[in-house]
Amino acid sequence: MTHRAPAPYPQSSRASRLHLFVAQHLEPRQPARIDKAYFGNVSSYSLSCRYSGVHLANAPSGAIPALVRQILKIVGELEDLCPERKFTIDGHLVGSIGEVLAAERYGLRLLKMSARTHDAETTDGRRVQIKTTQGKAIAITSEPDHLLVLRLNGTGSIEEMYNGPGSLAWELRGRAQKNGQHRITTAKLRRLMETSVAPADRIPRP
Repeated sequence: MTHRAPAPYPQSSRASRLHLFVAQHLEPRQPARIDKAYFGNVSSYSLSCRYSGVHLANAPSGAIPALVRQILKIVGELEDLCPERKFTIDGHLVGSIGEVLAAERYGLRLLKMSARTHDAETTDGRRVQIKTTQGKAIAITSEPDHLLVLRLNGTGSIEEMYNGPGSLAWELRGRAQKNGQHRITTAKLRRLMETSVAPADRIPRP
């Protein structure tokens, strides 16, 4: 009698769909790419983000937001396949996403990742700390020269919550936690910018 090897998963199972998803999106032998049909016409797909005291290099207009939207699209698909699990983007990834999006939007020069307190510098020499959140608060450990707080939305767009002197935001900090971080809500920061930060004290968009 000839025995057939069983199929690894029933075609209708969630495991099969997850296996197909991983093969389509995470197959290591496939080159990284942007889904042009989903993200529209991007003239070039090359991307190089240098954290060495220079501006973003070789990043065509729209390439970085398109890649971020692709990451969030994949997260959404994973959550659809596995609704009992959350695939939250947080930690270093959301921080780096916010930094490169801020650099593109405001024309900032990113500092090395080892730099203390500040993440970037403006063309006129102001040093900037960039905080990105998907929630309702941020945490800071020291007073920056300038603070830029962004909310990363599910579509991959960023919303400016605060853009002003770090000293004003530092005054709103809560009591230090055990890890030395101070929590500030985005609602307080937005209200502070609206009432106390003059346009000349904000980083303009080029």
